[in-house]
Amino acid sequence: PAVSLARSHHILSVDCDSHPGNISVTFDTAVSFQTALDDWSQPQHEGILLISYVAGCGAGVATSERSFHIVTNITGSLKNLTVMGQMKTIPIHETVHPDQEIRLNVVTYQL
Repeated sequence: PAVSLARSHHILSVDCDSHPGNISVTFDTAVSFQTALDDWSQPQHEGILLISYVAGCGAGVATSERSFHIVTNITGSLKNLTVMGQMKTIPIHETVHPDQEIRLNVVTYQL
């Protein structure tokens, strides 16, 4: 799965620490936090692709382009309404294998 972090009114902030390779996404409500945590950390996912346009998360803002991050080991802090994970920033051409079929399923949530 892939999530564009710029497309949610429920996200308060996105922070990246590129040296250890961590990303954290803070939400506005417990419902939006729990929805993201439950969806992003499903066992069948080998990781989730988070797409960001945030200073400090990849080259994004400096290059006027989105940055792409494969995120694994997802955990959450209900106290802080924050979902965290280990990230690896990858170039756009590595986000999908050329032989892989792509299906788009756009989902919106009314929380």
